[in-house]
Amino acid sequence: LTPQSATVRRNSVQLTIPVEEIQVGDIVIVKPHERLPADGFVVKGESSVDQSPITGESVPVDKKPVSDAKQAAATFPKFTAVIVI
Repeated sequence: LTPQSATVRRNSVQLTIPVEEIQVGDIVIVKPHERLPADGFVVKGESSVDQSPITGESVPVDKKPVSDAKQAAATFPKFTAVIVI
């Protein structure tokens, strides 16, 4: 059930890449009800997302931004930043 591709923003350019090419520190863009391609924290936007590939939870879950993205990155250094739109 893991998505095969992910939309990421690198150097202000939006790219669709295979999930295997997601790097720590990438900004992953997730649209409403899309499955999350990687562990991460929300830095911008609010929406319901399908996190079943990560947690097994089958019902979309409401997500909103963390209060401090720099602190979240320091606390979870292997996670990616996620923007939900």
